[in-house]
Amino acid sequence: LYLTTRILDFKPFKFLKEVLPSVLLVTMLSTAISYFVHYSMCEGPLRLVAVVAVSAVSTITFALMFGVKKEIRTQLLNAMKNKLGRSR
Repeated sequence: LYLTTRILDFKPFKFLKEVLPSVLLVTMLSTAISYFVHYSMCEGPLRLVAVVAVSAVSTITFALMFGVKKEIRTQLLNAMKNKLGRSR
């Protein structure tokens, strides 16, 4: 942390203030949804697949919604649309 602060002009408190709330929100929401799916299904391979799928989709969705600035989100979605449009 000391070296990154000195070499890269990294500001740890600014990082914690701007990044940590988004990370915590994404983590809490994704975890809550995954736990709900986990506890609402019977034990077995289907539950494993469901929890992994829901966890991946919810994490990506919430990260895009709350963890990425609007400009970056728009660029990512446009890039995905272009890739999907070319593959057809």
